[in-house]
Amino acid sequence: MQKTKVGILRGGIGTGYRKSLFNGGRVLSTFSNDLKDEYQSVDILIDKEGVWHINGLPASIEKIKHSADIFFNALHENSGGDGYAQKIFEDIGIKYIGSGPLASSLSNKYFLSKKALTGTGVKYLAHIELEPFDEENMSAEEYANKETRKVFEKFASPWVLKTKDRGVLGVAQSLDELSELILGYVSNPQPLVVEEFIVGKNAIVHLIEGFRNEDLYSFPPVEIVDRDNFSTPGNFSKAEKEKLTDIAKKLHHVFGARHFSSFYFTVHSKKGIYFSGFDVLPDLSKTSHFEASLRSVGASLKDFLRHVI
Repeated sequence: MQKTKVGILRGGIGTGYRKSLFNGGRVLSTFSNDLKDEYQSVDILIDKEGVWHINGLPASIEKIKHSADIFFNALHENSGGDGYAQKIFEDIGIKYIGSGPLASSLSNKYFLSKKALTGTGVKYLAHIELEPFDEENMSAEEYANKETRKVFEKFASPWVLKTKDRGVLGVAQSLDELSELILGYVSNPQPLVVEEFIVGKNAIVHLIEGFRNEDLYSFPPVEIVDRDNFSTPGNFSKAEKEKLTDIAKKLHHVFGARHFSSFYFTVHSKKGIYFSGFDVLPDLSKTSHFEASLRSVGASLKDFLRHVI
C-alpha cells in the first residue's frame, strides 16, 4: 500500500524559529516513528534567511509542492505562522493542515482581532494604542504624560502596558505609575498598547474539528496558574466551563479557524468572561497544556496527528 507523504513545515525567519523547529521536530518524529506504517514524513525547513529545504537540501517552492501529498504547518508567530506560508500554499495549490492566511494573521494581531468581535456579544478588554514617541517635538516626560491622560480619558485603572504582540511590560494602578511605566519604554522598537487590567482566572480552550465524531470537539478548559503551571481540567464551575466552551466554538467560526484552534480567556467572578487571544497552532511540546489536554481525555499526539491528516 502506498503511504501518504506528509510534509512537516517548520523553522521560519522570525523569533518563533526555535519553537517551530522543536515542535515541528516532534511532529516529524511522531510521523517517522509512531505512524511510519501509515505515512511517510518529509522534513520541510525554512531557515532564518528564508531559504526552503527538503530533508536538509535547499529546494524551490515548485519542488516543495511535489514533495508531499499534504503539509502540516508547524510555523509559529513571527516566523511564517502569520499567514505567510499559507498564502504561498494557496497561491500554488498546496494542500495543508491548519488555518488559512486570514485566521493565522489575526491570531498574531491580538488588538486587530478584537475588531472582528463587534456584534458577537463576546466581551474583550478595552485598550488604546499609544502614539509613537516624537522626540523632535517633545520630551520623553511630556510624551508619557500626554499618553497617560489619553488612557485615563478612555478607561479607568488598573492598566497593563503591553507591546503590540501581547508582551506584558508592567501593571499600573495610578496615573503616576502609568506615566513612569510608559516613560521607561519610550524607546521600545515595538508599538505600545495600554489595556484594561482585570484580576481573574486565566483559561485556555483547545478545539479540534471532527474529533471523536463531534463537529467541533472541545477539551476541558485548562486553567493557567502562572507562566509555568497549569491545571487540566481547570478549577471552573460547570457554568463557567460551558460558557468557555460555547464562546470558544463561536470564535472558531468568527475568525475562520480551520482544523484546530486554541482560545484564551480571563474569567472574572463578577464581570464574566473576556476574550484575550487565540492561536491556530497549539504548543506541541511534551509539557504543554495541549499535550496535557490530550492525555486528560485518553488521547495522544499520535491520535491528534492521525486525525487531522
